[in-house]
Amino acid sequence: MNHLNATMLKDLKTDFRHGGQFLFLPAFFLLIVMLYPLGLGANLKVLQTAAPGLLMIAALLASLLPLEKLYIDDMKDGTIDLLMLSPQPLSFYSTGKILAHWIIAGLPLVIMSPVMAMMMGLSINWPDVLLIFIPATLLFVLIGQIAAALSLGARRGSVLLALLVIPLYIPVLIFGAGALDLLQTENPTKGPMLFLWAGLAFTLPVTPLVTTKLLKMQMD
Repeated sequence: MNHLNATMLKDLKTDFRHGGQFLFLPAFFLLIVMLYPLGLGANLKVLQTAAPGLLMIAALLASLLPLEKLYIDDMKDGTIDLLMLSPQPLSFYSTGKILAHWIIAGLPLVIMSPVMAMMMGLSINWPDVLLIFIPATLLFVLIGQIAAALSLGARRGSVLLALLVIPLYIPVLIFGAGALDLLQTENPTKGPMLFLWAGLAFTLPVTPLVTTKLLKMQMD
């Protein structure tokens, strides 16, 4: 079993065994979305106008929560040091972390997104909602992986991590909210959605390599 499969299964088993962010993150996402109508009032038009940005902000905040501990435990117990001595590329390990991270932190949000959009009064077909949230959550995960590797071992790592990752999340937030907003107009356009997929196509193969380089720099 290579580093990719072993890392992914290890992270998934650890999360399921210790209470699980796979339950906490969707609950956090749901709570944020449910609080918006309480603050904005019961006016449906106001909710529909604000909903695209609010849904993406909720997904962004939920994606921030697991970033701090992505690599810190593996650094402390020597896992990364052992993997660096292995003949297999360390990028397999990074890819396994990315897949496990998205399954735990991204996939539940994708599954919930059509229901959340309906709760906020958005008149968008559920396949289109999925086609927006899949690349958006993947980009949140990929950007978060790079930021987590870059801030590994730093003092006040959580503060540094937030300062690093939030500005990088802004383009995803803008295009994601724009895609949701434009799809409920009289002449819907999928331009922002295509930008999300284009960003994913560029970021997906690059992130494991960049993360691997950053991990090696941190461990030296």
